[in-house]
Amino acid sequence: MSSVHTKSKNNRKLMPTLGIGSLVSVGIGVAVSQIVIVIILLGFGTAGIWFIVPLAFALLLALTNVTSFS
Repeated sequence: MSSVHTKSKNNRKLMPTLGIGSLVSVGIGVAVSQIVIVIILLGFGTAGIWFIVPLAFALLLALTNVTSFS
């Protein structure tokens, strides 16, 4: 397996910035977000365009939660 190190203009070696911890975090984030996307699509499939109303209410609740910490 070859490494993908290239050299910059200063002739220094560029080091990779993502370690195993960062890659595991990205993988977990993708798995969790897939669950949310499936739930949203199921809501649109069940309620149709009217699903935007509870989605907007959830957005309002999330925004009030965020602004309470700022």
